[in-house]
Amino acid sequence: ATILIPSVTHPIDWALNFGIIAIYGMIILLVVTFFVKLHYELWLWTHKLLGFVFFIGIMHSFLIPSDIATDPLLRAYMLIISLVGLLAFVYTSLMGTFVIKKYPYLVEKVAMLYEDVVELTLKPIRHIMPYRAEQFVFVRFFQSVIPTQLHPFSVSSIVSKDEKQQLTITVKKLGDFTNEIIHLKKDTEVEVEGAFGKFSYRHARYQKQIWIAGGIGITPFLSMANDLTDDGYIVNLYYSVKTRNELIGIDNLNEVAKKDDVSFKVFPYVADEQDGYLSADFIADHVGDISKTDIFICGPPGMMAALRQQFRKKGIPNNLIHSEEFSID
Repeated sequence: ATILIPSVTHPIDWALNFGIIAIYGMIILLVVTFFVKLHYELWLWTHKLLGFVFFIGIMHSFLIPSDIATDPLLRAYMLIISLVGLLAFVYTSLMGTFVIKKYPYLVEKVAMLYEDVVELTLKPIRHIMPYRAEQFVFVRFFQSVIPTQLHPFSVSSIVSKDEKQQLTITVKKLGDFTNEIIHLKKDTEVEVEGAFGKFSYRHARYQKQIWIAGGIGITPFLSMANDLTDDGYIVNLYYSVKTRNELIGIDNLNEVAKKDDVSFKVFPYVADEQDGYLSADFIADHVGDISKTDIFICGPPGMMAALRQQFRKKGIPNNLIHSEEFSID
């Protein structure tokens, strides 16, 4: 396909050119998204460009001779769908600076929990951001050693009604950005956006549940375990790490398991002490009947994908397998 350039003999064909720009733009941006590892800030901009490509595609759909042009009902339906999509894009991407509430915090404490895991404690300047146990936040640090970019982190602190409660996030050093977290100084200004996400045992179909954490993927489960109620939930948490020293928060999880008013058990799975990686077969053999069970997984992408596939082969429907999937560097 060739984009038509206007001339005396060939006036510009906007309908055709919009279609060509939209299809090539979508292909390029999807290839970049799935196959090219970009710096986080650049990755965000490529996703914002998807909104522009979507708009160009809409213009193509309404300008070309088609059923949309001749069928009033279809035209109205497509118009509504297009407007909803554009409004969602404008709200989340373009107006996010103005409509998403931001909470000012200060760095209270930076603690090394393990050789590559840092616990960051933040104190609110005015009021704490409201959040639920399973949610994550976007954080921006205003210190010269760290780029002022928004990055997502799971909240690992326990939910409280105390307006001066500190906010805790646990970070694994994976790349340039997270490697600098340890160098944050006390009272560094922090901007927190959120909270977001519905990775919660409360949103499951069944009260019988299996939670699976891989490494730093334990962070959402730390707050979820402390939020667990005695409303009939039966939870088995499998915590997979390479070495026993990597069991972050295991003492707190064991304390929750000792409570009389909750049915919660935690099973550390140390790969160096086992024969292979944690698998659906191991869990099924350990738990027994896994039918009518919701499964929550958070960990490295490869681990989550492998376990999802294994549970699907055991007959667990995809909608009963929940995963928290974001990664940064």
